[in-house]
Amino acid sequence: MRKSLIFGCCLLLLGCYSDQGSETKPSKAVDAWLDIKPSQYPKAYEKLGAIRFQEINSKAPQALELMASQSACNGVELAGISEQATKKELVWYGHCYNGEKIVIHEKYLKEKNVKN
Repeated sequence: MRKSLIFGCCLLLLGCYSDQGSETKPSKAVDAWLDIKPSQYPKAYEKLGAIRFQEINSKAPQALELMASQSACNGVELAGISEQATKKELVWYGHCYNGEKIVIHEKYLKEKNVKN
């Protein structure tokens, strides 16, 4: 009985650890985004203006969901606003768990009819 209990516990532990390297996508890509503030990114705020800077945060969830939906990405681990962002077009980047980097341009959000 004792040997079976120890063996059962070992199998349970192995089962838990074997899932650690899983390639499954997290359910919420938006968890990789932290809203940014003008005081943290004064150059970006100056470059984009108040309204566009606010839209970085409001459109980020949709951008991250699109990142996570890409076949090359197994889930967004970290995301931010790209230095390529302009008043004319916002651009987000995301680093995926598998090492891939995904860039989403605002025009892609519009093409995919993603609503803010």
